[in-house]
Amino acid sequence: MQQQAIMEQQSQSSDVITLQTAQFGTLQIRPHHIFHFPQGIIGFEHLTRFVLISDEKTQPIKWLLSVDDPTIGFPVVNVLLVRPDYPLVRKLNSRKSVILTILTLGKDKNITANLRAPIILDIEQQEGKQIVLTSDEFSFEYVVLQQ
Repeated sequence: MQQQAIMEQQSQSSDVITLQTAQFGTLQIRPHHIFHFPQGIIGFEHLTRFVLISDEKTQPIKWLLSVDDPTIGFPVVNVLLVRPDYPLVRKLNSRKSVILTILTLGKDKNITANLRAPIILDIEQQEGKQIVLTSDEFSFEYVVLQQ
């Protein structure tokens, strides 16, 4: 963590943050690509800065990677790829916001999506938040791919 802070401090003069990651190697991130999560993500409330990484090998899955701790990242997809009828989408401005769902690989090798606690990214403000829906209509473990 200290090494990352040093790299970040050194890179700020050139307006670039350098992250060392196991999965993606060295990444150069511009500050305007960072999403600020004032409350963090559930279970990771202390991490408030994330960047969305695209990797052509895993498309359409993207990675929500912590800038504060690059060892923490979440595989995410646009919720519409999982549930085209997801009702929250109609309530948000699609030009301004994107709704993502975190994917998990279970012990049974099923890939599930957390539809109950989506991630909302505000593209204009570069802010993110995770909300928890109170409706039982959506699952924390909605099966996307069954093995």
